[in-house]
Amino acid sequence: MVPALNNTAAVTAPDWMLSTVSAPFAERGYYVFPANMVRSVLNENGLSDAGLIHSSDARRLGNLFHCDAVLLVAIGKWDSKYMVISTTTEVKFEYELRSCKTNASLWKNEQSFQYRPQGASSGNIIAALVVDAITAAIEKGSPNFMPLARQANFAAAATPGQGLPDGPYLRH
Repeated sequence: MVPALNNTAAVTAPDWMLSTVSAPFAERGYYVFPANMVRSVLNENGLSDAGLIHSSDARRLGNLFHCDAVLLVAIGKWDSKYMVISTTTEVKFEYELRSCKTNASLWKNEQSFQYRPQGASSGNIIAALVVDAITAAIEKGSPNFMPLARQANFAAAATPGQGLPDGPYLRH
């Protein structure tokens, strides 16, 4: 997995996303190189920009890493919208598995997930509104993107019928 292409204003999104993507694809039978090693090799070879990596020929990556395919992930959404008594936290990713032998796209997928915290219902409308407003403010102040990123990555890698070919190391 090479660095994610960040199409959002969230500066930390690629690093957080990268920390959640390896396990689901490894469980699907793919060997996943350690992220820091990949970043180091890319930097040494003048490929430190995710946009440059994603637009380059995958055969170059195949030569660098001696791999058959590369997973490219573009982050389309990574934000939290605050609306006084509710907050919605959203992620959206586009995945592409590209051949390092032909540069052809082997598989594509898109996943998006959202979370809207709900306050506890006490039967008192005023109290419920206050609880909802506080819950929304807490989520906006410190949105938790990690569960959403994990869900999206798992859905992309493991959902049957979505076309992701079994990796060469998959054990049934």
